[in-house]
Amino acid sequence: MSDINVVAVAACTRQGEADRFVVQAERFHPRPDDAVKRLEVLAGFLAVYFPAAKKSAGRTS
Repeated sequence: MSDINVVAVAACTRQGEADRFVVQAERFHPRPDDAVKRLEVLAGFLAVYFPAAKKSAGRTS
């Protein structure tokens, strides 16, 4: 995770087979003075989005 990019990977099961679920999000054209805020926002986004996206894709742990 950085202030402009975040990648998350989780082991999961897809149709009974072992797999991995991967999400990547990037923020382009950052202002040079808001790195800490971007990091906080990306972390918050990922905490909400990743489990919902994994569930929506039918992935189970």
